[in-house]
Amino acid sequence: CVVSAVDYRFVPLSLILPLRSAVFFPDKPVQAGRVKADDVARHVAAFGPDGQMLAVASLYPQADGSERLRFLATRVDSRGQGVASGLLRFLLLRRSSADPAICLHAETPLTAFYERAGFVAEAATYERHARRYRRFRSPPTIAGLTS
Repeated sequence: CVVSAVDYRFVPLSLILPLRSAVFFPDKPVQAGRVKADDVARHVAAFGPDGQMLAVASLYPQADGSERLRFLATRVDSRGQGVASGLLRFLLLRRSSADPAICLHAETPLTAFYERAGFVAEAATYERHARRYRRFRSPPTIAGLTS
C-alpha cells in the first residue's frame, strides 16, 4: 500500500517537533525531542492528502559543508507505504551539484532502505551505545532518481 498525493516541503521546527518526539521520545514531553542544533537545521515534512503530517526529518549543517540527516520519523500508521522513501527522494531531487552532500548514520538493519533510496555507504559499520551503525552519503549525481 502506498500513500498517494503526498506533499513534501520544508517547514519550521515547531511543526515537526511533535511527530519527532512521539517517535523517538514517546514517554517524554515534546520538548525532549529538541536538540541544540535545531535552530540552524532545515526541517522537512511529508503531508498526506488530508493535510495530516506523515513523516519528518531534519538536516543539520556539518563542518565539512555537508548536511547530516537526522530524526527521520514516520507515523506508525504510515510506515511501509513509501512516505519516508518519498521524503528522501524529495531531498535528493532538490539538490543541485552546488548543494552540499547529505550524510547520515543509520542503524545496520536500515542499510538496505538507505541504499534503495540512493545513498552510498562510506565506511564499515561501527558500534555506539550497543548498536551497530553505518555512515552513508548522498550520491554525487541523482541519475536514475525520479520524483
